[in-house]
Amino acid sequence: MRHKKSKYNVIITEFPDSSLLIYNTRSGLFGKMNAKTRTLYERIETADISALDDDELQKNAKTMLEAGYIVDAELDEMSLIVLQREIARYNTTSFGFTIAPTMDCNMCCPYCYEKKRASYMNAETQDAVVNFIKTHFDAYPTAKRLHITWYGGEPLLHKEAIYNISKTLIALCDEKNLTYQADIITNGVLLDEETAKRLAQECKIMSAQVTVDGLGPYHNKKRILKSGEDSYEIIIQNLETAKKYLNISVRVNVDKQNAGQLEELAKVFFIEHGWSENPRLYFAPVENYDNSCVAEDTCLQLPEFAKINTDMTRVLYSFNQEVA
Repeated sequence: MRHKKSKYNVIITEFPDSSLLIYNTRSGLFGKMNAKTRTLYERIETADISALDDDELQKNAKTMLEAGYIVDAELDEMSLIVLQREIARYNTTSFGFTIAPTMDCNMCCPYCYEKKRASYMNAETQDAVVNFIKTHFDAYPTAKRLHITWYGGEPLLHKEAIYNISKTLIALCDEKNLTYQADIITNGVLLDEETAKRLAQECKIMSAQVTVDGLGPYHNKKRILKSGEDSYEIIIQNLETAKKYLNISVRVNVDKQNAGQLEELAKVFFIEHGWSENPRLYFAPVENYDNSCVAEDTCLQLPEFAKINTDMTRVLYSFNQEVA
């Protein structure tokens, strides 16, 4: 069987000893190849890995296959991604729902495309949500898992709905012998230690996504609290305590205005706070969805963002090595 390099590989770092740090964007895995394995990788189109007489290379070739760095020469990776997406859409063993307890928000970020409404889920609607989810499990007795994402608006403006619905759904899953998991997307302003503890222990929320768009002065211009308070300091303090209970991903929305300070932000997280494992940073481009909240010339083109993202992956790796 012949093989080829995955089209989704990104070379992160080339080391002086000719070893290589590589990332596959399809599998989401990082790997470090020694010089000998790198040589095999670079000539993989003409190599026959089944005929290798080197035990180490045999083992590493198998690892490259499993991690997706090399694939069958005839594989259409794009078609595989489409197929996997379709399989996930029609999967009846695992269900995922996104629940917004409110579309209200305590921030007024200039790039936000959502239409904010000061409406909150009442008890009747909460019961209706639970019953809607229950009908899916009644219809598909093969179901084994339920995953809930809490979203908004700012979902923590209506914590009681999260606590109430979670309690009922967890009991339902226990009754039906189903696995229950949950996460939350929040701006982090209300994610104090007590809240994080309750979300983890009572609601089985394992992870949270929180946005920090730059260092204090820039972040506060983009992530604006309606109260006028310093949202950066509040969020950073909450991250410090919430990480005891939750796995936290910190999203940084990137445009031309803050692209130059990403490395300094990463330095604050990794070096000053020592947050190499939790929270984790990741970057996403600001997109002009409706032409109303972002000036077109501040948005990055996808190739521009791709280069920034690749460069920052290298930076995060180097900072992680320093902390380690």
